Amino acid sequence: MKKRKKKKNRIKRRKRIKTRSKIQKRKKPLKKKNRRKKKKKIYKRKVKRVIKAEKTKLHQREEKRRLDEEVEQRLEQQKQEEQINQPEEEKKEPKEQINQPEEEKKEPEEQTNQPEEEKKE
Repeated sequence: MKKRKKKKNRIKRRKRIKTRSKIQKRKKPLKKKNRRKKKKKIYKRKVKRVIKAEKTKLHQREEKRRLDEEVEQRLEQQKQEEQINQPEEEKKEPKEQINQPEEEKKEPEEQTNQPEEEKKE
């Protein structure tokens, strides 16, 4: 008998605790002093957040600037390298151009030979 009562009481106690936690406590309005303190705290938090956000934004802007400058420098270097390489390529190109006309001359001769061979057949 005693064991059953103990179990039942435990169960009842658990239920009571659960129902208490479910019921929301009524919030009392703050007194004037406390209201001011709370507003100050909230304001300080907001200010801190804003300052932090500005710092991160500034930092990001600086990084973007650095990256942009690096990219510009690389582009300038590439242009300079291309300009240096172009004169060398230009010197090589005339030789290739001289060779190309000779090849072109041979090709038309071959073409003229082909129709003659067709005629013979």
